[in-house]
Amino acid sequence: MPISPSKTRILLTIDKELLAWVDAQAKAEYRDRNNWIIAQILKIKEVSPMKNLISIYTEWRKVSEEMLADGYKGSLDCGETRVREDFSSFAELPEVITFEEMFKLEKQYK
Repeated sequence: MPISPSKTRILLTIDKELLAWVDAQAKAEYRDRNNWIIAQILKIKEVSPMKNLISIYTEWRKVSEEMLADGYKGSLDCGETRVREDFSSFAELPEVITFEEMFKLEKQYK
């Protein structure tokens, strides 16, 4: 249910045992239930993209290496803006990946 143009209210249904566990976790961190749940969601959101990006990077890298082997011109150098733009497009990122982020992916790949 929308509560503003950029916010939506959600209804969460969980069993009593899980609710008791959530309440215990929240109490241990001196948070209320809703605040604790939101903090957990934000932690997941922070971690997941990078884990997923390495698999996307691996796929992009293999496709790019095959294209280069077939004679297409290009580069895999993440220092080049056009390479970062190409990867960002392939990964459907909302913005062009930074050199630092892509360099981390490159190091994980090797």
